Amino acid sequence: MLKGAPALREAMAELGTGLKLRWAPLLARVSDDGTLGYTIGSYTAESARGVSKGKYLTVWRRTPDGWRVVADIGNPGEAVP
Repeated sequence: MLKGAPALREAMAELGTGLKLRWAPLLARVSDDGTLGYTIGSYTAESARGVSKGKYLTVWRRTPDGWRVVADIGNPGEAVP
């Protein structure tokens, strides 16, 4: 698990500069009070290491500056149709 921008930058640097990430949201929901939401869908990541496909879940929190990611979870394997 990574926490914070520095840890994320370090992990992403290991993938090199040629990373191409595509994602396709299939469902998005927002809480009744409008403060939290989530999206689920499939992703494809291409890098020098090869291609990875899978599913993802992203949890969002609404702030005065807009929506911010709280958690982003990927599950490598078959992408959802």
